[in-house]
Amino acid sequence: MDIKGGECNWLLLFDIALSHGESIRQQRLRYSGLLTLLRSAGLLGPKTGVYQFLVESLWLFHGKPLRPNENGDATKGDFPFHDLAVDFDGFLSIMNVVCVRCYQTQRCSELLEEKCPVLDAIILSAEDQVHLRESVIYTGRRFLKPLISRCLVLKRTVISLSPMKNGWTPYINQFVIHVMASSAHSIVLPIFNLYAVDGRIYRGAFERMLDDVFPNFTPVQQIGARSIFDYPGFFGIHNLMEYSTLELPNGRVTALELDSFAEALLMLGVVAFSDEVQYEHHRPFTAKVWSVFEDYYSKFVGAPMVDDPILDNKYASIPPAISLLFPSRVPIDKTSSFIIGGWNLTVDDRSEDSLDLGKDYPPRIFQFHKINITPDGGNGRRISGPVPATTAGLASTLFGEELNRQFQAEYDVLIYGMRRCAVYVNEIRVMAFQRGSNRVEVVIPSSMWDISVDTMHVHFVESKDEGKLILSPITKASVSLRDSSGSTIFSSKDVLFVAAPLVEVIPASHVRELKSLFERHSTEAVMTFEEFSSACIELCVDTLLAPWGDCSSFLEMYLERKSIEGPSDAGNVTCKKATIHFQEFVSAVATLFLHQLDADGYMPNIPYLFGVVLSRLTHNLPPLLEKKKFLGASTTSKEPPKFLQPHNARIDVPYANALRKKALSINSLSDVKEILKGVGKGRTPMRLLPEFPAEARTVAVVSQYTDDEKGLREKVRTVSASLRKAFLKKEMVVLQHGLKAE
Repeated sequence: MDIKGGECNWLLLFDIALSHGESIRQQRLRYSGLLTLLRSAGLLGPKTGVYQFLVESLWLFHGKPLRPNENGDATKGDFPFHDLAVDFDGFLSIMNVVCVRCYQTQRCSELLEEKCPVLDAIILSAEDQVHLRESVIYTGRRFLKPLISRCLVLKRTVISLSPMKNGWTPYINQFVIHVMASSAHSIVLPIFNLYAVDGRIYRGAFERMLDDVFPNFTPVQQIGARSIFDYPGFFGIHNLMEYSTLELPNGRVTALELDSFAEALLMLGVVAFSDEVQYEHHRPFTAKVWSVFEDYYSKFVGAPMVDDPILDNKYASIPPAISLLFPSRVPIDKTSSFIIGGWNLTVDDRSEDSLDLGKDYPPRIFQFHKINITPDGGNGRRISGPVPATTAGLASTLFGEELNRQFQAEYDVLIYGMRRCAVYVNEIRVMAFQRGSNRVEVVIPSSMWDISVDTMHVHFVESKDEGKLILSPITKASVSLRDSSGSTIFSSKDVLFVAAPLVEVIPASHVRELKSLFERHSTEAVMTFEEFSSACIELCVDTLLAPWGDCSSFLEMYLERKSIEGPSDAGNVTCKKATIHFQEFVSAVATLFLHQLDADGYMPNIPYLFGVVLSRLTHNLPPLLEKKKFLGASTTSKEPPKFLQPHNARIDVPYANALRKKALSINSLSDVKEILKGVGKGRTPMRLLPEFPAEARTVAVVSQYTDDEKGLREKVRTVSASLRKAFLKKEMVVLQHGLKAE
């Protein structure tokens, strides 16, 4: 038989059956590959008359052992199906029989539909009455040609992890998900984390990745690879930023996130093996995907290639994972929710009507009144066909649509092994809403707004001669994806809840005294833990270390909490192991004062305590216990210098607020006076309200000035009667036995 029969290219179909990897290199087809091809084409079952028993018989007849048996007297029946393989000639012989059987079944069905007797239909559709050429042409057009178009990369092909978009066969979807899931921790995530910033890969990093992973790309391939970044089918945070209530410092910047990056890796496989003359057996999409992971990605990270699912007959699934937090540091004083992203991320749908945060909480991260709900969007309901005229018909149509609906939501990413997740913050299950494919809005639980001394991070900086204490509320929590019961954790990620810092000023005199104290207890501008303990004894604050046991335990706790403040504070960490510098020394003492004040719910006055301990240190204030005076000592009390008087927050802060409000009110009143002066200078007066109607008949038109209750009631009765008559005429049919609803 010719290689090309009708519209079916047997060599291409053989490569599709081989799929990928070692099978393509050896050009030998396994039994599982043949069954997968027949199932994908729809050639197995009563519709075609091809059953697995027939395929097994053909396989035993045409199959050859993969490895020769040590005993030469063994027959092919002694080998299991998975140890036999066929070459192209054997595959062609099997497919000829399948095509003939398929056409026989179709011919017999046509004869039976024409009221032909059963015995005659069987005789007329027998093998000697059916030609091979017409059988191949029919099977190729009906079954094989659609399969080939779904297995190749054509102009209309959509490369996506969602079966709702790509149009691949179930095997290709299962195969691609297996490659992604098996290589997630060894290949995909290492490459993603190497070039990603806060869970997003920007254009510059993507182009660097192309130069590193694909150094041998031709200029045409480079242009095609770089254009992948601008693919409009990618969905990310940048698509939701226009509805965000937060001010974005960098604006709306396009970037690739984990799910988009995974799809970009598949597209790069198409670019890498686009030369079908050089790679003659890589026309199937599965061959391109396997080869790009084997020849490029695994070699780039130095990881072994994943297991071949054809050899092991095992397919992995992608577990739900979190790769993105937006914003990376959640400002709880500006928003009451944040966004998480990843892959295979779908949560249980919950009604937002039950969510009531109250007026004391900031707005959520999205302004929902700006979102346009389209007819085909996830918030709408699609109805096939025209809308029925009757209410009962409409209800029946809606029920049928909901009953036959394959997927529960438009945004579900339907990949194999999809699990609907529940979102937990620490050990609290929180409200979560789907905001797109693999994007979930998480509502911050109310417990995160309980700011206490345990969540305050103190940092000291020098500003000219003065010093500033920056008190930053930072709470570290863990957001996790779990199953509906909460017992199984799929993925987790740390999130930082921050708020606007409080700034307190330390006078220049106090800063100088603290530097003098630090110099006395340090060596080469570095203070050890033991020297810090002696400095605390001199400051008379060593008793404050009792809750932590000793100085070393307190400093270890302080430095550990300081390290979670993130990259914004990484440049200020100058301390080495078991040593601190001047800034860390002042910050540590201020942290002691913060715990001593126990300032939950109000602003602590740490500079006041610094003034107290430093005044005791310099003996500028009288001692707490009165000592006996010697004869000749002066009895006149010496008033302490003015600059040593500590700041009193209880009195000074309300007074400063009152002065600031008074200045603002004076400015606003002056603006009003200027406006009134400008209005008075004009000749025409400015009317703030429209004129009252001059004639009485104009007033009668307005309903609130008329007393027409009788006329209104008459209109209501007339309209209701007409509506009732129209309803009965349209919805009811008069029969002999009475009224009956349609």
